[in-house]
Amino acid sequence: MQVWSAEAGPAITATAPAVTATAATVLLSRGRLAEARARLSAEARAAEEAGDVLALAEAALGLGGLWVHEHRLTLERGPVLALQRRALGALDPASPLARRLRERLAAEQAYLAADATELLAELDAARRGADPVVLADALSLAHHCLLGPHDGATRLVLADELVASAPATGRSVDGAMGLAWRTVDLLLAGDRRAPRSLRELRDLLGQQPCDALGYLVAADDGDLDRAVQHLEASVEADWPSATARATPSPSPPWPTPWTPGAGPGTPTGRPGDVARPSTRPPTTG
Repeated sequence: MQVWSAEAGPAITATAPAVTATAATVLLSRGRLAEARARLSAEARAAEEAGDVLALAEAALGLGGLWVHEHRLTLERGPVLALQRRALGALDPASPLARRLRERLAAEQAYLAADATELLAELDAARRGADPVVLADALSLAHHCLLGPHDGATRLVLADELVASAPATGRSVDGAMGLAWRTVDLLLAGDRRAPRSLRELRDLLGQQPCDALGYLVAADDGDLDRAVQHLEASVEADWPSATARATPSPSPPWPTPWTPGAGPGTPTGRPGDVARPSTRPPTTG
């Protein structure tokens, strides 16, 4: 898997007020995580060599992926975090890209340290702001990091808020993520609305495919063949077979045949707990 170097690159300067969606970000929205990661690594390299701060920030942000802690291996995670910090340091701190990078870095820290204080502060700031993409990112990342049993009510609020704010972002993946998180919350709570929410998610993914979410729905349906197809499309595309099977995939947020008993890193239930990363890779053949 390609990961951009942690070494400092040339000085970078802003060259445009905004960055348009690239092929990599489209792949990311469709849940094609491995393909997106390879393209984003190349985009980051090109942007740093060209001194394009905005393109670098977009690529660095995209390398975080859809989930939290997608880069499980230390030698992969370190360079990505260093790149994200370097990109953040070159931005106007008040810019939307800077705020989104701070959210991503805070989420990665929250996931590893079991302390979401900084992430929740970023979420509060996003709620006070006027940028729907900044808010959507913060809501989804916070949901992924607050997986203790005592956080159930908070998670559902976050999921519903993400669903409500998704139309304003212009990104189809936000609505899908919000509905997925809402389905997770209702399933874990044994709520009678869970089957309906799952049907809505299945219907939405039929219209707007996202392999990173499609395999979760297929696994919940008990269709393991289809689940594996989605999983391979999401995390194994363009990877050497041995590497794909040795590298853990993003943890599913509800029970699947590959994560017995619970979603990613079952919390202990102690106050302040957040999700711990799962270390068991999926079995794909």
